Amino acid sequence: ATALVPAGLEPCAVGVNPRYNRIYVANRGSNDVTVIDGVTNDTALVPAGTAPCAVAVNLITNRIYVADNGSNDLTKINGFSNATSIIPVGSGPLGLAIDPVYNEVYVAESGGAYVIDGSTDAGTAVAFGMRPCAIALNPVTGWSYLPDGASGMLWAMRRAPVSDTKVFAAFDSLTGHVTPA
Repeated sequence: ATALVPAGLEPCAVGVNPRYNRIYVANRGSNDVTVIDGVTNDTALVPAGTAPCAVAVNLITNRIYVADNGSNDLTKINGFSNATSIIPVGSGPLGLAIDPVYNEVYVAESGGAYVIDGSTDAGTAVAFGMRPCAIALNPVTGWSYLPDGASGMLWAMRRAPVSDTKVFAAFDSLTGHVTPA
């Protein structure tokens, strides 16, 4: 089966929360996010910063993060209420990854990465590379990966291990259950 659901102008990124059956579409041209109910296909518009271009969903906290490339910030959406807040980051955020185990948001942005504490929204810049264009994270091992188109390198960074096993937790993405190592 297929369905055509209207979004905003220039939809360019999508994130899904399977626990609550919600789909989040970043609309670069209209500076908002379309929230779609996966059962009814009903939609709601949530304001975002300028030129939203990436979406990441924390399945445990039901918080949705949107990289606003044009306004150098993130829009944080409360998945229960659609209320928003703005988190400043470095320059030109392009990619997002979530560590649900530590409730951290990893942001690929000009000159490196930004790591956001999901509980406090406080951020730390990690400078390296020229211009990472995306980010991926393995929450079990703590490694994150950023491709750098300017240098032709893949940068890898790792949070400090908390045990000798180098495994931090087991995460069930369907139930949202986290088992610490």
